[in-house]
Amino acid sequence: MACGSRRVTIQLVDEEAGPGTRGPKPFRGQRYEAIRAACLDEGILFRDPYFPAGPDALGYDELGPDSEKAKGVEWMRPHEFCAEPQFICEDMSRTDVCQGRLGNCWFLAAAASLTLYPRLLCRVVPPGQGFQKGYAGVFHFQLWQFGRWVDVVVDDRLPVRDGKLMFVRSDQRNEFWAPLLEKAYAKLHGSYEVMRGGHMNEAFVDFTGGVGEVLYLRQDIPGLFSALRHALAKESLVGATALSDRGEYRTEDGLVKGHAYSVTGTYKVSLGFTKVRLLRLRNPWGRVEWTGAWSDRMELKDFLRHFNTVQICSLSPEVLGPSPAGGGWHIHTFQGRWVRGFNSGGSQPGNGEAWRAPQDASRGEAVSGRVTPFLPALLETFWTNPQFRLTLLEPDDEEDDDEEGPWGGWGAAGAWGPARGGRIPKCTVLLSLIQRNRRRLRAQGITYLTVGFHVFQ
Repeated sequence: MACGSRRVTIQLVDEEAGPGTRGPKPFRGQRYEAIRAACLDEGILFRDPYFPAGPDALGYDELGPDSEKAKGVEWMRPHEFCAEPQFICEDMSRTDVCQGRLGNCWFLAAAASLTLYPRLLCRVVPPGQGFQKGYAGVFHFQLWQFGRWVDVVVDDRLPVRDGKLMFVRSDQRNEFWAPLLEKAYAKLHGSYEVMRGGHMNEAFVDFTGGVGEVLYLRQDIPGLFSALRHALAKESLVGATALSDRGEYRTEDGLVKGHAYSVTGTYKVSLGFTKVRLLRLRNPWGRVEWTGAWSDRMELKDFLRHFNTVQICSLSPEVLGPSPAGGGWHIHTFQGRWVRGFNSGGSQPGNGEAWRAPQDASRGEAVSGRVTPFLPALLETFWTNPQFRLTLLEPDDEEDDDEEGPWGGWGAAGAWGPARGGRIPKCTVLLSLIQRNRRRLRAQGITYLTVGFHVFQ
Protein backbone atom coordinates (compact mmCIF):
# COMPACT_ATOMS: atom_id res chain seq x y z
CA MET A 1 0.00 0.00 0.00
CA ALA A 2 1.52 3.32 -1.02
CA CYS A 3 0.45 6.91 -0.64
CA GLY A 4 1.08 10.01 -2.69
CA SER A 5 1.01 10.97 -6.35
CA ARG A 6 -0.87 9.10 -9.05
CA ARG A 7 2.52 8.54 -10.70
CA VAL A 8 3.59 6.02 -8.08
CA THR A 9 4.52 2.69 -9.67
CA ILE A 10 5.04 -0.69 -8.10
CA GLN A 11 6.82 -3.40 -10.05
CA LEU A 12 6.17 -6.84 -8.64
CA VAL A 13 4.79 -10.20 -9.74
CA ASP A 14 1.57 -12.19 -9.29
CA GLU A 15 -0.56 -9.15 -8.55
CA GLU A 16 -4.13 -9.68 -7.42
CA ALA A 17 -6.92 -7.17 -7.94
CA GLY A 18 -7.51 -4.69 -5.12
CA PRO A 19 -10.20 -5.29 -2.48
CA GLY A 20 -12.86 -3.29 -4.28
CA THR A 21 -12.28 -4.24 -7.92
CA ARG A 22 -14.21 -7.54 -7.91
CA GLY A 23 -17.62 -8.44 -6.63
CA PRO A 24 -17.86 -10.43 -3.39
CA LYS A 25 -17.37 -14.18 -3.70
CA PRO A 26 -20.23 -16.26 -2.23
CA PHE A 27 -18.79 -18.25 0.67
CA ARG A 28 -19.30 -21.97 0.01
CA GLY A 29 -21.24 -21.00 -3.11
CA GLN A 30 -24.25 -19.79 -1.10
CA ARG A 31 -26.03 -16.84 -2.72
CA TYR A 32 -28.18 -14.80 -0.37
CA GLU A 33 -30.86 -13.65 -2.81
CA ALA A 34 -31.31 -17.13 -4.31
CA ILE A 35 -31.60 -18.77 -0.87
CA ARG A 36 -34.03 -16.13 0.36
CA ALA A 37 -36.22 -16.42 -2.74
CA ALA A 38 -36.31 -20.22 -2.54
CA CYS A 39 -37.28 -20.16 1.15
CA LEU A 40 -40.05 -17.62 0.52
CA ASP A 41 -41.41 -19.71 -2.36
CA GLU A 42 -41.49 -22.84 -0.19
CA GLY A 43 -42.75 -21.02 2.91
CA ILE A 44 -39.88 -22.23 5.10
CA LEU A 45 -37.15 -20.64 7.21
CA PHE A 46 -33.55 -21.19 6.16
CA ARG A 47 -31.46 -23.81 7.97
CA ASP A 48 -27.78 -23.54 7.07
CA PRO A 49 -26.34 -26.94 6.07
CA TYR A 50 -22.76 -25.61 6.15
CA PHE A 51 -22.94 -24.26 9.72
CA PRO A 52 -25.55 -26.39 11.52
CA ALA A 53 -26.92 -25.09 14.80
CA GLY A 54 -25.26 -27.59 17.12
CA PRO A 55 -22.25 -28.39 19.34
CA ASP A 56 -19.66 -28.27 16.55
CA ALA A 57 -20.58 -24.67 15.77
CA LEU A 58 -19.82 -23.66 19.36
CA GLY A 59 -16.30 -25.06 19.53
CA TYR A 60 -13.89 -27.88 20.13
CA ASP A 61 -12.35 -27.43 23.61
CA GLU A 62 -13.78 -25.08 26.25
CA LEU A 63 -16.96 -24.86 24.17
CA GLY A 64 -16.73 -28.44 22.90
CA PRO A 65 -19.70 -30.84 22.88
CA ASP A 66 -18.87 -32.30 26.31
CA SER A 67 -17.79 -29.06 27.97
CA GLU A 68 -19.56 -27.52 30.93
CA LYS A 69 -20.02 -24.23 29.05
CA ALA A 70 -21.93 -25.97 26.25
CA LYS A 71 -24.50 -27.54 28.56
CA GLY A 72 -28.02 -26.18 28.39
CA VAL A 73 -27.42 -24.28 25.15
CA GLU A 74 -30.39 -23.93 22.82
CA TRP A 75 -30.36 -22.58 19.28
CA MET A 76 -33.25 -20.18 18.82
CA ARG A 77 -34.37 -17.66 16.25
CA PRO A 78 -34.81 -14.10 17.58
CA HIS A 79 -38.61 -14.17 17.35
CA GLU A 80 -38.62 -17.26 19.60
CA PHE A 81 -37.21 -15.38 22.60
CA CYS A 82 -37.83 -11.73 21.69
CA ALA A 83 -41.23 -10.13 21.14
CA GLU A 84 -40.33 -7.68 18.35
CA PRO A 85 -36.89 -8.43 16.93
CA GLN A 86 -35.24 -5.82 14.72
CA PHE A 87 -32.17 -6.17 12.55
CA ILE A 88 -31.22 -2.53 13.16
CA CYS A 89 -33.08 -0.24 15.57
CA GLU A 90 -33.24 3.15 13.84
CA ASP A 91 -29.49 3.66 13.62
CA MET A 92 -26.30 1.90 14.64
CA SER A 93 -24.01 3.43 17.20
CA ARG A 94 -20.82 2.47 18.97
CA THR A 95 -22.86 1.62 22.09
CA ASP A 96 -24.68 -1.20 20.27
CA VAL A 97 -22.01 -3.88 20.66
CA CYS A 98 -21.75 -5.52 24.10
CA GLN A 99 -19.57 -8.51 24.92
CA GLY A 100 -21.02 -11.83 26.06
CA ARG A 101 -19.36 -14.98 27.42
CA LEU A 102 -16.81 -15.29 24.62
CA GLY A 103 -13.31 -13.81 24.91
CA ASN A 104 -13.50 -11.92 21.62
CA CYS A 105 -13.25 -8.31 22.77
CA TRP A 106 -10.77 -7.72 19.92
CA PHE A 107 -13.57 -8.47 17.42
CA LEU A 108 -16.18 -6.43 19.26
CA ALA A 109 -13.88 -3.42 19.70
CA ALA A 110 -13.31 -3.44 15.95
CA ALA A 111 -17.04 -3.70 15.28
CA ALA A 112 -17.65 -0.79 17.67
CA SER A 113 -15.16 1.30 15.70
CA LEU A 114 -16.87 0.32 12.47
CA THR A 115 -20.18 1.78 13.63
CA LEU A 116 -18.63 5.26 13.57
CA TYR A 117 -18.42 5.14 9.77
CA PRO A 118 -21.75 4.32 8.08
CA ARG A 119 -20.15 3.75 4.66
CA LEU A 120 -17.85 1.09 6.05
CA LEU A 121 -20.56 -0.54 8.10
CA CYS A 122 -22.95 -0.76 5.15
CA ARG A 123 -20.30 -2.71 3.25
CA VAL A 124 -19.95 -5.27 6.03
CA VAL A 125 -23.63 -5.23 7.04
CA PRO A 126 -25.61 -4.86 3.79
CA PRO A 127 -28.81 -2.83 4.23
CA GLY A 128 -32.30 -4.05 3.37
CA GLN A 129 -32.36 -6.98 5.80
CA GLY A 130 -34.88 -7.49 8.57
CA PHE A 131 -37.44 -9.61 10.40
CA GLN A 132 -40.55 -8.18 8.79
CA LYS A 133 -41.34 -8.11 5.06
CA GLY A 134 -39.45 -10.75 3.13
CA TYR A 135 -38.12 -12.48 6.26
CA ALA A 136 -36.91 -16.02 5.52
CA GLY A 137 -34.53 -16.70 8.42
CA VAL A 138 -31.47 -15.87 6.30
CA PHE A 139 -29.01 -12.97 6.54
CA HIS A 140 -25.68 -12.14 4.92
CA PHE A 141 -22.53 -10.16 5.65
CA GLN A 142 -19.44 -9.24 3.66
CA LEU A 143 -15.96 -9.84 5.05
CA TRP A 144 -12.54 -9.39 3.44
CA GLN A 145 -10.45 -12.53 3.23
CA PHE A 146 -7.00 -12.88 1.71
CA GLY A 147 -7.37 -10.33 -1.04
CA ARG A 148 -11.08 -10.18 -1.81
CA TRP A 149 -14.53 -9.69 -0.32
CA VAL A 150 -16.52 -12.77 0.66
CA ASP A 151 -20.31 -12.81 1.12
CA VAL A 152 -21.19 -15.04 4.09
CA VAL A 153 -24.76 -16.34 4.49
CA VAL A 154 -26.10 -17.46 7.89
CA ASP A 155 -29.41 -18.56 9.30
CA ASP A 156 -30.65 -16.67 12.35
CA ARG A 157 -30.53 -19.50 14.89
CA LEU A 158 -28.40 -18.16 17.75
CA PRO A 159 -26.94 -19.88 20.85
CA VAL A 160 -29.12 -19.08 23.86
CA ARG A 161 -28.85 -20.14 27.48
CA ASP A 162 -31.55 -19.45 30.08
CA GLY A 163 -33.38 -17.34 27.53
CA LYS A 164 -30.42 -15.01 26.93
CA LEU A 165 -27.87 -14.76 24.13
CA MET A 166 -24.60 -16.46 25.09
CA PHE A 167 -22.32 -14.20 23.14
CA VAL A 168 -22.45 -10.68 21.71
CA ARG A 169 -25.65 -8.72 22.16
CA SER A 170 -26.91 -5.26 21.41
CA ASP A 171 -27.50 -2.71 24.13
CA GLN A 172 -31.05 -2.66 22.75
CA ARG A 173 -32.15 -6.21 23.51
CA ASN A 174 -34.33 -6.54 20.40
CA GLU A 175 -31.55 -5.59 17.92
CA PHE A 176 -29.69 -8.46 16.23
CA TRP A 177 -27.25 -7.20 13.58
CA ALA A 178 -24.27 -7.68 15.93
CA PRO A 179 -25.05 -11.28 17.04
CA LEU A 180 -25.63 -12.26 13.41
CA LEU A 181 -22.39 -10.60 12.28
CA GLU A 182 -20.57 -12.54 15.00
CA LYS A 183 -22.17 -15.76 13.74
CA ALA A 184 -21.05 -15.01 10.16
CA TYR A 185 -17.48 -14.49 11.41
CA ALA A 186 -17.67 -17.74 13.40
CA LYS A 187 -18.92 -19.60 10.31
CA LEU A 188 -16.14 -18.17 8.15
CA HIS A 189 -13.51 -19.47 10.60
CA GLY A 190 -15.17 -22.71 11.69
CA SER A 191 -16.69 -22.09 15.14
CA TYR A 192 -17.35 -19.51 17.84
CA GLU A 193 -14.47 -20.76 19.96
CA VAL A 194 -11.79 -19.95 17.39
CA MET A 195 -12.69 -16.29 17.98
CA ARG A 196 -11.26 -16.42 21.51
CA GLY A 197 -8.24 -14.15 21.70
CA GLY A 198 -6.91 -12.00 18.90
CA HIS A 199 -5.81 -8.56 17.81
CA MET A 200 -8.09 -5.77 16.67
CA ASN A 201 -6.07 -5.30 13.51
CA GLU A 202 -7.17 -8.74 12.34
CA ALA A 203 -10.83 -7.74 12.52
CA PHE A 204 -10.07 -4.24 11.19
CA VAL A 205 -8.57 -5.78 8.05
CA ASP A 206 -11.41 -8.31 7.71
CA PHE A 207 -13.95 -5.49 7.92
CA THR A 208 -12.24 -3.15 5.46
CA GLY A 209 -9.54 -4.76 3.33
CA GLY A 210 -7.21 -2.08 4.67
CA VAL A 211 -3.62 -2.34 5.86
CA GLY A 212 -2.92 -2.62 9.57
CA GLU A 213 0.03 -1.38 11.60
CA VAL A 214 0.90 -1.58 15.29
CA LEU A 215 2.57 1.13 17.39
CA TYR A 216 4.29 -0.13 20.53
CA LEU A 217 3.86 2.56 23.12
CA ARG A 218 6.32 4.12 25.50
CA GLN A 219 6.17 7.29 27.56
CA ASP A 220 6.38 10.62 25.74
CA ILE A 221 6.30 9.45 22.13
CA PRO A 222 6.55 12.69 20.13
CA GLY A 223 3.65 13.12 17.74
CA LEU A 224 1.49 10.28 19.11
CA PHE A 225 -1.55 12.46 19.78
CA SER A 226 -1.24 13.98 16.31
CA ALA A 227 -0.94 10.47 14.87
CA LEU A 228 -4.20 9.40 16.48
CA ARG A 229 -5.98 12.63 15.56
CA HIS A 230 -5.00 12.44 11.90
CA ALA A 231 -5.78 8.71 11.71
CA LEU A 232 -9.32 9.29 12.95
CA ALA A 233 -9.74 12.30 10.65
CA LYS A 234 -8.80 10.09 7.69
CA GLU A 235 -11.39 7.51 8.79
CA SER A 236 -8.75 5.00 9.79
CA LEU A 237 -9.87 2.49 12.39
CA VAL A 238 -7.96 2.82 15.65
CA GLY A 239 -7.77 0.52 18.66
CA ALA A 240 -5.65 0.07 21.77
CA THR A 241 -4.79 -2.85 24.02
CA ALA A 242 -4.25 -2.71 27.77
CA LEU A 243 -1.96 -5.72 28.09
CA SER A 244 -1.76 -7.75 31.28
CA ASP A 245 0.51 -10.54 32.52
CA ARG A 246 -2.25 -12.01 34.70
CA GLY A 247 -5.35 -12.14 32.53
CA GLU A 248 -8.27 -9.75 32.55
CA TYR A 249 -8.90 -7.71 35.67
CA ARG A 250 -10.45 -4.37 36.52
CA THR A 251 -8.36 -1.56 37.98
CA GLU A 252 -9.58 0.88 40.62
CA ASP A 253 -10.13 3.44 37.85
CA GLY A 254 -12.47 1.12 35.94
CA LEU A 255 -9.99 0.11 33.24
CA VAL A 256 -10.01 -3.56 32.22
CA LYS A 257 -6.45 -4.81 31.81
CA GLY A 258 -5.89 -7.54 29.23
CA HIS A 259 -8.69 -6.00 27.18
CA ALA A 260 -9.11 -4.39 23.76
CA TYR A 261 -10.59 -0.91 23.37
CA SER A 262 -11.49 1.13 20.31
CA VAL A 263 -10.22 4.72 20.11
CA THR A 264 -13.12 6.84 18.88
CA GLY A 265 -12.09 10.47 19.35
CA THR A 266 -9.41 13.00 20.33
CA TYR A 267 -9.86 16.37 22.02
CA LYS A 268 -7.80 19.33 23.19
CA VAL A 269 -9.06 21.44 26.08
CA SER A 270 -7.55 24.46 27.81
CA LEU A 271 -6.77 24.22 31.50
CA GLY A 272 -5.37 27.57 32.53
CA PHE A 273 -2.36 28.15 30.31
CA THR A 274 -2.03 24.43 29.53
CA LYS A 275 -3.47 22.40 26.68
CA VAL A 276 -4.71 19.01 27.87
CA ARG A 277 -4.91 16.22 25.29
CA LEU A 278 -7.78 13.79 25.78
CA LEU A 279 -8.77 10.51 24.13
CA ARG A 280 -12.19 8.89 23.98
CA LEU A 281 -12.16 5.10 24.26
CA ARG A 282 -14.88 2.51 23.82
CA ASN A 283 -14.98 -0.64 25.95
CA PRO A 284 -16.92 -3.53 24.36
CA TRP A 285 -18.08 -4.58 27.80
CA GLY A 286 -20.04 -1.33 27.94
CA ARG A 287 -20.89 -1.59 31.64
CA VAL A 288 -17.28 -1.12 32.82
CA GLU A 289 -16.10 2.48 32.36
CA TRP A 290 -13.01 4.54 33.12
CA THR A 291 -13.60 6.49 36.34
CA GLY A 292 -10.25 8.26 36.56
CA ALA A 293 -9.46 11.86 35.69
CA TRP A 294 -11.77 13.40 33.05
CA SER A 295 -14.21 10.48 33.50
CA ASP A 296 -15.70 9.78 30.05
CA ARG A 297 -12.38 10.74 28.45
CA MET A 298 -8.79 9.85 29.30
CA GLU A 299 -5.77 12.13 29.35
CA LEU A 300 -2.93 11.12 27.02
CA LYS A 301 -0.47 10.58 29.89
CA ASP A 302 -2.90 8.14 31.55
CA PHE A 303 -3.37 6.40 28.21
CA LEU A 304 0.39 5.87 27.89
CA ARG A 305 0.56 4.57 31.45
CA HIS A 306 -2.11 1.91 30.93
CA PHE A 307 -1.92 0.89 27.26
CA ASN A 308 0.84 -1.03 25.51
CA THR A 309 -0.11 -0.94 21.83
CA VAL A 310 -2.15 1.07 19.35
CA GLN A 311 -3.50 -0.59 16.21
CA ILE A 312 -4.30 1.52 13.15
CA CYS A 313 -5.94 0.26 9.96
CA SER A 314 -5.52 2.59 6.96
CA LEU A 315 -8.24 2.24 4.34
CA SER A 316 -7.99 2.13 0.57
CA PRO A 317 -9.82 4.32 -1.99
CA GLU A 318 -11.89 1.28 -2.99
CA VAL A 319 -13.45 1.43 0.49
CA LEU A 320 -13.45 5.16 1.25
CA GLY A 321 -13.85 6.50 -2.29
CA PRO A 322 -11.29 8.67 -4.11
CA SER A 323 -9.55 11.48 -2.24
CA PRO A 324 -10.92 14.93 -3.20
CA ALA A 325 -7.33 16.18 -3.53
CA GLY A 326 -6.41 13.37 -5.91
CA GLY A 327 -3.93 11.72 -3.53
CA GLY A 328 -4.54 8.98 -1.01
CA TRP A 329 -3.56 5.34 -0.88
CA HIS A 330 -2.87 3.05 -3.84
CA ILE A 331 -3.26 -0.57 -2.82
CA HIS A 332 -1.69 -3.64 -4.43
CA THR A 333 -2.14 -7.23 -3.26
CA PHE A 334 0.12 -10.17 -4.08
CA GLN A 335 -0.09 -13.85 -3.23
CA GLY A 336 2.75 -16.30 -2.92
CA ARG A 337 4.25 -19.16 -0.95
CA TRP A 338 7.52 -20.66 0.16
CA VAL A 339 8.36 -23.89 -1.68
CA ARG A 340 11.06 -26.18 -0.33
CA GLY A 341 14.03 -26.45 -2.65
CA PHE A 342 12.87 -23.53 -4.78
CA ASN A 343 12.32 -20.28 -2.86
CA SER A 344 12.43 -21.36 0.80
CA GLY A 345 15.63 -19.51 1.62
CA GLY A 346 15.26 -18.92 5.36
CA SER A 347 15.72 -15.63 7.19
CA GLN A 348 18.60 -13.18 7.04
CA PRO A 349 21.24 -14.25 9.61
CA GLY A 350 22.00 -11.92 12.47
CA ASN A 351 23.50 -11.98 15.97
CA GLY A 352 24.60 -15.59 15.59
CA GLU A 353 21.10 -16.95 15.05
CA ALA A 354 18.64 -17.35 12.20
CA TRP A 355 15.07 -18.42 11.64
CA ARG A 356 14.98 -21.98 10.37
CA ALA A 357 14.05 -22.27 6.70
CA PRO A 358 10.46 -23.40 6.06
CA GLN A 359 10.17 -27.15 5.57
CA ASP A 360 7.06 -27.33 3.40
CA ALA A 361 4.50 -25.13 1.71
CA SER A 362 0.73 -25.25 1.64
CA ARG A 363 -2.02 -22.65 1.73
CA GLY A 364 0.56 -19.97 1.04
CA GLU A 365 2.40 -20.06 4.38
CA ALA A 366 5.73 -21.06 5.82
CA VAL A 367 5.70 -24.03 8.16
CA SER A 368 8.38 -23.45 10.77
CA GLY A 369 9.44 -20.43 12.76
CA ARG A 370 11.58 -21.78 15.60
CA VAL A 371 14.94 -20.19 16.33
CA THR A 372 17.88 -22.50 15.67
CA PRO A 373 21.64 -21.96 15.72
CA PHE A 374 22.93 -19.91 12.80
CA LEU A 375 23.35 -21.97 9.65
CA PRO A 376 26.07 -20.65 7.30
CA ALA A 377 24.21 -22.25 4.40
CA LEU A 378 21.47 -19.61 4.77
CA LEU A 379 23.91 -17.02 3.44
CA GLU A 380 23.78 -18.92 0.17
CA THR A 381 19.99 -19.48 0.12
CA PHE A 382 18.53 -16.25 1.50
CA TRP A 383 18.47 -14.63 -1.95
CA THR A 384 16.11 -17.35 -3.21
CA ASN A 385 13.23 -16.04 -1.08
CA PRO A 386 10.46 -14.23 -3.02
CA GLN A 387 11.62 -10.71 -3.93
CA PHE A 388 9.62 -7.61 -4.85
CA ARG A 389 10.79 -4.29 -6.25
CA LEU A 390 9.01 -1.01 -5.54
CA THR A 391 9.56 2.24 -7.44
CA LEU A 392 8.14 5.36 -5.76
CA LEU A 393 8.45 8.41 -7.99
CA GLU A 394 6.94 11.33 -6.06
CA PRO A 395 6.76 12.28 -2.36
CA ASP A 396 3.61 12.46 -0.29
CA ASP A 397 1.48 15.56 -0.28
CA GLU A 398 2.62 17.82 2.55
CA GLU A 399 0.44 18.29 5.59
CA ASP A 400 1.18 20.42 8.63
CA ASP A 401 1.55 18.63 11.94
CA ASP A 402 0.76 20.36 15.19
CA GLU A 403 3.21 18.19 17.14
CA GLU A 404 6.67 18.20 15.68
CA GLY A 405 9.33 15.99 17.18
CA PRO A 406 11.92 13.40 16.28
CA TRP A 407 9.23 11.30 14.61
CA GLY A 408 7.55 14.21 12.88
CA GLY A 409 4.02 13.15 13.76
CA TRP A 410 1.40 11.84 11.38
CA GLY A 411 1.79 12.90 7.78
CA ALA A 412 -0.43 12.84 4.74
CA ALA A 413 0.19 9.15 4.31
CA GLY A 414 -1.01 8.22 7.75
CA ALA A 415 2.23 6.73 9.07
CA TRP A 416 5.34 7.70 11.00
CA GLY A 417 7.86 9.77 9.04
CA PRO A 418 10.89 12.04 9.48
CA ALA A 419 10.69 15.45 11.09
CA ARG A 420 9.04 18.08 8.93
CA GLY A 421 11.08 21.00 10.26
CA GLY A 422 13.41 20.76 7.27
CA ARG A 423 10.64 19.67 4.91
CA ILE A 424 12.36 16.38 4.15
CA PRO A 425 10.32 14.71 1.38
CA LYS A 426 9.06 11.20 1.98
CA CYS A 427 6.93 8.64 0.23
CA THR A 428 5.17 6.30 2.62
CA VAL A 429 4.67 2.60 2.03
CA LEU A 430 2.81 0.23 4.36
CA LEU A 431 3.62 -3.47 4.05
CA SER A 432 1.44 -6.15 5.58
CA LEU A 433 1.68 -9.96 5.59
CA ILE A 434 -1.39 -12.17 5.82
CA GLN A 435 -1.55 -15.91 6.49
CA ARG A 436 -4.40 -17.89 5.02
CA ASN A 437 -6.85 -19.90 7.17
CA ARG A 438 -4.78 -19.72 10.36
CA ARG A 439 -7.71 -19.04 12.71
CA ARG A 440 -9.77 -21.86 11.19
CA LEU A 441 -6.88 -24.28 11.80
CA ARG A 442 -6.84 -23.56 15.55
CA ALA A 443 -9.11 -26.55 16.12
CA GLN A 444 -6.26 -28.71 14.81
CA GLY A 445 -3.75 -27.10 17.17
CA ILE A 446 -2.15 -25.02 14.40
CA THR A 447 -1.47 -21.37 15.16
CA TYR A 448 0.05 -18.44 13.31
CA LEU A 449 3.50 -19.06 11.87
CA THR A 450 6.49 -16.76 12.20
CA VAL A 451 6.92 -14.95 8.89
CA GLY A 452 8.49 -11.62 8.03
CA PHE A 453 10.10 -9.44 5.42
CA HIS A 454 13.28 -7.42 4.98
CA VAL A 455 13.41 -4.02 3.29
CA PHE A 456 16.51 -3.12 1.28
CA GLN A 457 17.31 0.10 -0.56
